[in-house]
Amino acid sequence: MAAPCAASCRRLRAQRKLRGAGLAPCWQSAVKPGRWNLHAVRCHHSYQARNMKPQTMVRMRASSFALLVEQAQRAYPYECCGFIIGAGASESVRPVRNIQNERHRENPQAFPRDARTAYLMDPAEYRAVLEDAQRQGLPLSVIYHSHPEHDAYFSATDRAAACLFDPAEPDYPDVAQLVLSVKNGRFADVAAFVWDAERKDFVRTELILS
Repeated sequence: MAAPCAASCRRLRAQRKLRGAGLAPCWQSAVKPGRWNLHAVRCHHSYQARNMKPQTMVRMRASSFALLVEQAQRAYPYECCGFIIGAGASESVRPVRNIQNERHRENPQAFPRDARTAYLMDPAEYRAVLEDAQRQGLPLSVIYHSHPEHDAYFSATDRAAACLFDPAEPDYPDVAQLVLSVKNGRFADVAAFVWDAERKDFVRTELILS
């Protein structure tokens, strides 16, 4: 996300610190550039509100999507996570380390899930992506994570994590979110969601690869 509001971002980052919440012929045969009837999420930031129109579909470059698939397969059997900043020629995939396993080992009562079913972005890497996007004047376009051995859907846990600051509204309502399903170590499906302000919920949308 490009230039975040300092005060709100500090609160959001603090909450995220406390809560835990590979591309191959497989990908090429399963995913083709064009329109997909998939799932997608939008999330909030004042910078986003000023610099992005509400999304009704998710667009990304096929090369960027290929990188997400590679990362999700490489991270298996654990969840991967990260951002896409910019759009079109300026689009860039920014993987972020999932530290859920570390938190689970340190405090299993506070973090009962390990990285097979949860993700927590490394705060330093998370912050570095935001700061880099701000320096370049680029918006945050997508937040993504994977679901090893589970379908590509936006779970109640995913929704809660997306609405940390206000349970009634996502922290970043104008940012799409992708969930990639990886089964037996191979990419299986992808889902995209956007926030519907009228329904007050995440809804399915199209993913368009170019």
